[in-house]
Amino acid sequence: MEELDLRIQPRGCTDHPLIWLKKRMENMKTGEKIVVITDPSIIPPDAIRVMAARKNIVVEVIAETDDEIKLLVEKKG
Repeated sequence: MEELDLRIQPRGCTDHPLIWLKKRMENMKTGEKIVVITDPSIIPPDAIRVMAARKNIVVEVIAETDDEIKLLVEKKG
């Protein structure tokens, strides 16, 4: 299963991790799953859930610490 790490913060805004995730979500096929890793102080899971809901994608927390959250992101039919 693919992992997408959003904890990396590039210098420019065109390479922002949320842009990576948005592009990746747009290309997901029905039934496809990816693991998204984020630092909740930088990119909160709720921001990811809002993006996902618009694309019929379900987001579920699979692991959580103070500085890291792993989410399972799945494209539904």
